[in-house]
Amino acid sequence: SFTVHRKMSAEVGIADMVSYMSKVALERYPARALLFQTVQAAAREALDAHFERFALIGSTALGIDTPDSDLDAVVFTRPGAAAAAGGASEPPRSPVEVLRSIAKKLGKRDGSLHLQLVDCTR
Repeated sequence: SFTVHRKMSAEVGIADMVSYMSKVALERYPARALLFQTVQAAAREALDAHFERFALIGSTALGIDTPDSDLDAVVFTRPGAAAAAGGASEPPRSPVEVLRSIAKKLGKRDGSLHLQLVDCTR
């Protein structure tokens, strides 16, 4: 029947689209992995002893990204070495100051990269 044919055509179209997106994502993986490593290194350098770990989040982490997806990540911090040992520590920097420091380090590593500061989300 016409309805069955149409359903099969939609299924084929969706399968083709998903196949294409997966192929493109795999081709882009080396570039995204390099980007992740570059931003992680800048965060580690900017935070020094306060750096704990760097994690990928969002669509790329879930494996559902598209060729136009951005790379979302979060930096986890810890108290400085002196504070962790019970000693005096420097005053904590604001999140905005930390992100600006990371952006500066990132710019020195690769001037083509841009860190977007999102200070309010829904």
